[in-house]
Formats: sequence, C-alpha cells, structure tokens
Amino acid sequence: MLPEQAANNDPDYPKFHLAPLRGRLNDPNGLVVRDGVHHAFFQYGPGFPQNRLVYWGHASSTDLITWRHHPPAITPDSWYDRSGAYSGGALLHNDEVWFYYTGNVKTDAGERESYQCLVTTADLERFTKDPDNPLISGPPPGYTAHFRDPQVTAEADGWRMLIGAQRDDLS
Repeated sequence: MLPEQAANNDPDYPKFHLAPLRGRLNDPNGLVVRDGVHHAFFQYGPGFPQNRLVYWGHASSTDLITWRHHPPAITPDSWYDRSGAYSGGALLHNDEVWFYYTGNVKTDAGERESYQCLVTTADLERFTKDPDNPLISGPPPGYTAHFRDPQVTAEADGWRMLIGAQRDDLS
C-alpha cells in the first residue's frame, strides 16, 4: 500500500494539521509563502524509528488544512551532513528561497560535528546545495558541537546570521 493510501485509511491520521505520510515530523523550519501557496519545511525522519537519519521534509497547502507532500527538500547525502540535516530557516532573496541549516556529522569515534550550510531553490521543487558548503565549519573555540539552527536576516548593511550555541563549560 502506498503511504498516501495508508494515511487516508488510518482513522488516527491527523485531518486538520500537517503530518508526514510515514516516519516522524520534528522541528518546523523555513516556512515560506509564494504565489498564495504555503510551503512548510520540517525535520523529517522517513525511516523512523529504525533509521533516525534526519532530512528536511516539504509539504505545501493553499488552505493550511489540505497538504500536498513533496520529496524531501534537503537530503543528508554530503560529507558535512551525512548524519542529518538539522534545523535552520528560510530567507526570500530576489527570485530564490535560501535555506540555511545545520549539517550534522557523528564521527566513528562518537564525536559530533556541526556545519552551517545553504540550499537554494528558484521553484521550490529542485533544491541545490551550495558548492561552498559548509559556509561555517564547526563552532568557535570555547563552544561544543551544539552550534546549530541558523537564522539569517538581510539588513541594510549586509547579512546577519544567528546561531544557537553551547559553551564548553555548559554555561
């Protein structure tokens, strides 16, 4: 049975809010409205609970009740996000949408690494990872790898990025 058929036949599947057809929906990220269509992006685990790899899911709606599901917008398939594409945000820039996110890597030694990355799209159907990714490689000295969830704004004098961070001493 296809995921859409299974969801439609499931009496417990939510009818009035966004839910994935299978797997897990987590943090909402990068909400965008273009041409009257709402696009919701979210952390998505299509293989959950067996596989906890995190993607960015994508669904769209004209009424915020009925959702059309799309293929994942961000797939963790690069060296800098091979353990997951974590939270971030979206920015409308000219005729494109720019998505900033945290690439997560868990090393063979069990250490975590985090990288701030960019994906762009002109049509909200095809998503391209920036060739200069990662834009920021790891946290500054004195901070743990919990350096994540970038939010970017355009200011009169340039761009500003806010990143959540945890100090080494946990203060």
